[in-house]
Amino acid sequence: MPSLLRNRAAAAQRSPATQFRAAMRTIWNQTGSTLKWAWLVLWAGGAALLAFGAWGDSSGFWSDKPYLSNTFSEATAAAFGVPVALVLLQRLASSESAAAESRSARRMAWRVSADLESTVRTLAGDGIPGMQAVQEHLQDQRESLVPHGDYWHPPAAPKLHYQPYIDTIESATGKVGKLFAPEIERHLAEVSSQWSILATECRFRLLATENDWLPGLQAEELRSLVAAVTGSTLRDWREKGLELQGWYRREDQQPESISYGEMDTLRACDIWFSDMINYLGALIDLADKAASAAQALAPPDLLYERRL
Repeated sequence: MPSLLRNRAAAAQRSPATQFRAAMRTIWNQTGSTLKWAWLVLWAGGAALLAFGAWGDSSGFWSDKPYLSNTFSEATAAAFGVPVALVLLQRLASSESAAAESRSARRMAWRVSADLESTVRTLAGDGIPGMQAVQEHLQDQRESLVPHGDYWHPPAAPKLHYQPYIDTIESATGKVGKLFAPEIERHLAEVSSQWSILATECRFRLLATENDWLPGLQAEELRSLVAAVTGSTLRDWREKGLELQGWYRREDQQPESISYGEMDTLRACDIWFSDMINYLGALIDLADKAASAAQALAPPDLLYERRL
């Protein structure tokens, strides 16, 4: 981008004659070989017709041939004008095609990013508000079991009983299970697919048509969030919850003298709740970031339609 700006600044400082020659050179270089040959042949023929016509005027050859002289003049003008008209029409068509491709690339990128946002929001039956409500509920449950994230359990304190932990974990697992759509795995695969299309095909088309792609930091944040929510976190979290319940049941049956260690059990409980709280936070953040990406990639005509 800086080099492009420098080139434009240098072009602005050139003289009109230099700019005209540069423009003509660009037009010639971008003209197809077939049209170049037609241009050269027609202009050579036009030059020959012009020379013959000038000789006819000086010798009086055309004085008694008005129709023939007019036809000859029109043929001479066509020999010079047709190649120029063809080149101009070709450039106009090429310019319109490039503009259409640019608009198409912007619309595709906007549609895919908007679909990404929509898919994330529909992962939960109640959308983002439902995720936020469950996230707050889990935070309250974690705080009730491990206040302030403090794992310390004094040796002199009574033995910790784990049935409340087992019940809370089971309740939290059920609440999270009800939050997400039944086909959550398929939806998560769709999120991954949409990001892949956005980061590869859409990015390539945008850059190929001289459109702007997302800033590096924004694209990296989206990539990290998609990786976080489409991994195995949700499945692993459920399995870990079952493991914790089994562990806590065994701890309740053990004599205090051979207990595994209450600080470790409390730490494991706190981490388990934190994992899902962070996962829901990543989903909420991904929906917001995808909406921002859709806004940034939306074509100007779409933004104009929305303002109307």
